[in-house]
Amino acid sequence: MAPTAPKKRPSIRSKTSKSTSASTTTTNSGSGLISRPISLSSNSKKDKRTIKSSLFKHRIEKTHSTPTSKRRRPSKKLVSNLDSLADALPDIEEMSAGRASKAGVGKIKMDSLTSGKGLMRRREKVEVVERERFGRNLGLLMGSMNTSASMPTVVPKVEGEAPQPQPSATTKRFQALRAWIGETIDKDSAFEGK
Repeated sequence: MAPTAPKKRPSIRSKTSKSTSASTTTTNSGSGLISRPISLSSNSKKDKRTIKSSLFKHRIEKTHSTPTSKRRRPSKKLVSNLDSLADALPDIEEMSAGRASKAGVGKIKMDSLTSGKGLMRRREKVEVVERERFGRNLGLLMGSMNTSASMPTVVPKVEGEAPQPQPSATTKRFQALRAWIGETIDKDSAFEGK
């Protein structure tokens, strides 16, 4: 005989209904969903109730016996670690270089001025005031440099000594800055003599 394809395994209910139908006659219930065997012992109400409850329990147990949650196969697992996540992010140096080139050279960034009505006028006023203040400070610095440069430094010449070198431009700037800070800073009387 030739081999045949395996059939679906018969359920317990179909097995029991076949075995009981062979021995006794069956009748359908009013709904037509469940066929109940008629046997000699099922005449009482109690027997009918137990059969009904056992069929109900069997239906409930059968539906919940199958596993509902499927496990992910190892081949489908996500492979990620911190290094791969860090590689996906853009480099900070590239971002900062892009921002610096977009910002423009010499542009004043004002965080205190929030967006709103008349923002451009307020910003322009602040920029004008800052330019004037910067010009005054620069004038004071240059004025103190000019006064220090206009005063001739008298260096007594001693026989046998080499002439002292003249201070460079950077040292003159620092001297002017120190002089300007010394004039504008508030001094306590306790430290005035020192």
